[in-house]
Amino acid sequence: MSFGGHSSSMNNSLKENGLLRKRSVNRFKKIKEQYVGNGNQEAHPTSNLSKEQLLEGRRRAIIYIKDRNRKNRTISIVILVAVSITIYYLSAYFLG
Repeated sequence: MSFGGHSSSMNNSLKENGLLRKRSVNRFKKIKEQYVGNGNQEAHPTSNLSKEQLLEGRRRAIIYIKDRNRKNRTISIVILVAVSITIYYLSAYFLG
């Protein structure tokens, strides 16, 4: 008896889980750079930083996150408005 279907779906699930782990590492890499410094290739733990350095890194990380969120919201609003206007004019053209 062959279990090819089950094993292939298991392999696909494992591969997808690995890709998800890489995505979350890449997602928070920029935020960690705000703490330990830009272009830092070594894996320096943040516990070696002084309290002032941690506070400064936290401040930079908060500013980075706010800017990123503001940019994402602006792009979403522009796309939503563009799609709404397109739908309005297409419906007016074809229905009216």
